[in-house]
Amino acid sequence: VVDDPDKILLILEAIGLVVFREQEKMRHSFELGGVVCDFDTWPKIPTYLELEGKSEGEIRKVARLLGLDWDKAIFAGAGYVIEKFYDIPVMSLRKFTFDEIG
Repeated sequence: VVDDPDKILLILEAIGLVVFREQEKMRHSFELGGVVCDFDTWPKIPTYLELEGKSEGEIRKVARLLGLDWDKAIFAGAGYVIEKFYDIPVMSLRKFTFDEIG
């Protein structure tokens, strides 16, 4: 558990790591049928649902239970989704936080 991000940053810098991007998101996680359902909120984009499970079959089953259209699913990471669908070049930004984007 990271209870003080500033202290963790100091520790990481002390061992020689260099900050290349600061980003924030809010996540609410639930489990249904063995599948983790994460509601992710990033700055400047609508909240979206990410499903993670052990098999495609499990994930399809939960998607069906939630009334989701499998044909509209996107199989990519958050960076790709944010850049492609919301025109925010998140992968090249130094800051992507709720207070600052740049």
